Amino acid sequence: MAYYKQIPLEFPEKDLRIVRLRNGGPEDTVTIEVIMMDPYNGSSGDRDPHDSTFSKLPYEALSWCWGRDGDVGVIKVVDTLQHETETFDMSISASLTQALRALR
Repeated sequence: MAYYKQIPLEFPEKDLRIVRLRNGGPEDTVTIEVIMMDPYNGSSGDRDPHDSTFSKLPYEALSWCWGRDGDVGVIKVVDTLQHETETFDMSISASLTQALRALR
């Protein structure tokens, strides 16, 4: 299996990568989708800095920088910018793998 390699954003000053957690059972491999989005609905050029579109999107935030060094888990990644039908492996901390399982 190939490992996930992110591609550069086309407009890094405004585009974001969002992770969508796919459903699964408690013991299933964690699978995420990496989605590129413009929080300002694709507007280009000048935009209203007070646009609240992005703040209205539902989300759950999770810190990924915790756990013991060396404890590693592997998840599957579907990158909608590259290959919507192909999955890639990604190594993450074991504690983050557990947290993602609990969220889904």
